[in-house]
Amino acid sequence: MLLAPQHFQISPPYSPSSAKASMAPKGKAAPSTGGKPPAKRAKNQQAVEEGAAGKAEQDEEKQREKDANDALAEYQASTTIGTAESSIPSTPSSSITKVVVPHSIFEADFKKLSIKDGPDEWIQGDEPRVIYNLTPQKTDWLSIPFGLETVPYSGTSPGFITGDVEEKTKSLNTKVNVTPELADLLHALDGSLQKVTKSKGAWNQMVSTDSRGAAQLKLKVYFLGAEPTAIKLLVVGADGQNKIEKGCGWSFLKPFAEEHQNFKWCRVKLTVTPMKVYAVKGKRGVTMKVSQLIVNCREKLVPTVEIADAFDDADLL
Repeated sequence: MLLAPQHFQISPPYSPSSAKASMAPKGKAAPSTGGKPPAKRAKNQQAVEEGAAGKAEQDEEKQREKDANDALAEYQASTTIGTAESSIPSTPSSSITKVVVPHSIFEADFKKLSIKDGPDEWIQGDEPRVIYNLTPQKTDWLSIPFGLETVPYSGTSPGFITGDVEEKTKSLNTKVNVTPELADLLHALDGSLQKVTKSKGAWNQMVSTDSRGAAQLKLKVYFLGAEPTAIKLLVVGADGQNKIEKGCGWSFLKPFAEEHQNFKWCRVKLTVTPMKVYAVKGKRGVTMKVSQLIVNCREKLVPTVEIADAFDDADLL
């Protein structure tokens, strides 16, 4: 829970003259500390008091900022996403980490989903995060035919790639080829969320069909923010041995993306979070975030087309 900043009253710093004045008997003036005229002493005292008040105000502002930052850190720590095996600390901790274990989408009950009250239609369920595992079985692998879209249709790459600090995009788009069974489940997820949303407009399905008839799911891989996408890369090391590289953010992913053509046609495993229902220019849909992404850079699922021989060899002899 995000705590409200606390306010503290800070007393002016100690000074001998103020101490003597406070200890003077009632009804009697504090003894003079110098031969300065009363008017000049009063002016100096006023300057001291104003300086003390200004410092107190600065100290209070710093304290408020610190309290707000501490509260934000506490909130983010309390909603850390991970797996039960890796996120529970081995030693007691003063902070409480809420561990969210992704559930297989093949066992999900979409009727439990709802929309949080507020201007943005954030999606919620029984746990702090709704996370579905699209590839729960060891043999379940999907593919990303076009890789990560480092250059979107607008023609301008995000600021975290170009270095433009004014550009605030946090993610890259991608599409994943899904099986017919998985496509049916995602259509059901679309239908459930369409029923509970309050926004109006035409509904954009999260699964579309390409020119070859393949079902594709639109996703966002996050590189900035409090919870960037957690990434594991299956690669071949310099010694020729298979290894796993783990990390998040574009600085981690960039050299691998450049080496593997932005992971075009690579095999992937992933978990996803239906984040919110967006409404833009009369159209609605679900923003699907990739929470965890496994990319097998060693193997690619490139579709091939085999053309049948139209001429029998026996007819040619």
